Amino acid sequence: MKLSNALTDATCTDSPVYHEGITTLVKLLAPFAPHMAEELWHGLAGQQSGQGEQTASIHTQPWPVLDESALVADEINLVIQIMGKTRGTITVPADSDKAALEQYARESELAQRYIAGKTVKKIIVVPGKLVNFVVVPA
Repeated sequence: MKLSNALTDATCTDSPVYHEGITTLVKLLAPFAPHMAEELWHGLAGQQSGQGEQTASIHTQPWPVLDESALVADEINLVIQIMGKTRGTITVPADSDKAALEQYARESELAQRYIAGKTVKKIIVVPGKLVNFVVVPA
């Protein structure tokens, strides 16, 4: 479903990456809807060659292989909380340590809006997840 949603939201429908996503989705559909997947597979082959020529069955195609390097995220969405209430998210590098995450959060416009004029009593950093500011009125 995530692949299907990502392909629906894609804007570059003529790219090789998009085509690979569509073919992978059809391969994953084949065990559950074999006849539909076969029709889609032949339709994709026709689009690719421009003539609709017959190709091998979808059921003879290799199963998609996991590429673990593609699963590594370069950036993450870091949740900013003030007094335990979520106020929003910011995008930060995924490999940031606690100190860097705290700095990104403290310098963000989002946090500044809520901590301006207040004293930060404590900062709780959960790496890769969130930064929570405990504040008291100045």
